[in-house]
Amino acid sequence: MSKECLNDVREKISAVDRQMMALFKERMMLSEEVARIKKENNIPLLDSGREAQVIQRAIEVTGEELKEETTVLVQTMMDLSKAWQKKTLSAFSSAPSVSCSPVHKVVIACDSFKGSCSAIHVTKYLEDGLLQYRPDLSIVKVPVADGGEGTVEALLFATGGELLEVPTLDPLGRPRTSSIGILPDGSAVLEMAAASGLPLLSPEERDPRITSTYGTGQLMKAALDRGCKKMILGIGGSATNDGGVGMAAALGVRFYDTNEKELIFGNDDAPLGGAVLADLARIDISGLDPRLADCEIIVACDVNNPLCGERGASAIYGPQKGASPEVVVELDKALAHYAEIVQREFNCDFAQLPGAGAAGGLGFGLMVFCNAKIRSGIESVLDMVHFEDLVKDADLVITGEGAIDHQTLFGKVPQGVTERAKSVNPNVAVIGVAGTLGRDYEKAHNCGIDYMMSIATGPITLEDCMAQAPRLLTEAGNRIAHLTDILR
Repeated sequence: MSKECLNDVREKISAVDRQMMALFKERMMLSEEVARIKKENNIPLLDSGREAQVIQRAIEVTGEELKEETTVLVQTMMDLSKAWQKKTLSAFSSAPSVSCSPVHKVVIACDSFKGSCSAIHVTKYLEDGLLQYRPDLSIVKVPVADGGEGTVEALLFATGGELLEVPTLDPLGRPRTSSIGILPDGSAVLEMAAASGLPLLSPEERDPRITSTYGTGQLMKAALDRGCKKMILGIGGSATNDGGVGMAAALGVRFYDTNEKELIFGNDDAPLGGAVLADLARIDISGLDPRLADCEIIVACDVNNPLCGERGASAIYGPQKGASPEVVVELDKALAHYAEIVQREFNCDFAQLPGAGAAGGLGFGLMVFCNAKIRSGIESVLDMVHFEDLVKDADLVITGEGAIDHQTLFGKVPQGVTERAKSVNPNVAVIGVAGTLGRDYEKAHNCGIDYMMSIATGPITLEDCMAQAPRLLTEAGNRIAHLTDILR
């Protein structure tokens, strides 16, 4: 920049500064006058964004005589404020060395708030709040999931497709109707929790010794029957600990004990689940559905546990599925024995691979019998919705889930969304929204989240927060819209 050009810019800024100071003094005088009127008439002091309410309350207190005076004062103050902002932006935009970057495009990519709002509803309520203050925003809603509950719904919303009902067995072998998603490209998206999930059982029914993944295998068979050549299978939220043998049995694999008696999974007159793996002696894959050989199976998983041991399926997740300490030991030994049989018969050792212990060992079974590839759940979903294309020109990304805490950096949605967004668009701002900011939530800054907020605005119980989530999410969206003024 030449010396003459630099001096010209400085003179322009100085002139605007003088105008701003004059406007500021006039605004302060008018503000004091409005405050005096409010005080004399016992009208609560409100922020400048709610001056219309001041006018209405003034009229209610003093009648028509005060209406005209207050209206003129308030509107004059607001007009001057707008003029001040306009001149400020004009000055800076005309200076070659200064740029303004207003927020125009916002991408909302949130997971569900478990037990309260689906991912679709979370993004919708946040959008409603944003548009209340910034109706000019361009908003792209991307409901997402990490392989657990809501994965099918999120992908169908983002890509279109159809929901196909499938008759299955639940974790205890009882008939139920589940569903899978068929995407426009012919791929299938499935949730094991739809047929083998923990929410399908009452607390009294939870027993990982007998619960089975047979229903998950039925979902996969339905996708094969539909002609699908690719499956995305979310395996979060399981009620099982059977190493995926129930799933494999539904797809044609047979399991035998030392007496050559078949161990049948998913049949009402036979035991179900992982406990019988202790008696496993031989596996026959001759009846395995041949269509699996031509089908790509991607397992969307947000855990990296091995099959057995202190970090294995039984030890880490068995207790939440109803296992006592003694049952945890029993199941872990059964899975270890199962892994030994697999290694002996098929010369493959997947037991220590990350994700083998996911969903009670279903990850292991899918790798052994279906040649499945395990990927981060949120990464798989972001690929399917072509997230890079959506975020590359965004000014702001809003992500979140029910809680942001010490677990967020273990492959949860806020981490996945943030890292993917900033890998494509390094300068994009990211705000994390949660029902609660839990233990060590501030560590989520390490993945690139710039600002985090809870939707709760005061002391509130968990039950009330969940019940009022629609309103609280809308209000949170409105608060974020006001924050965009800072980013302008």
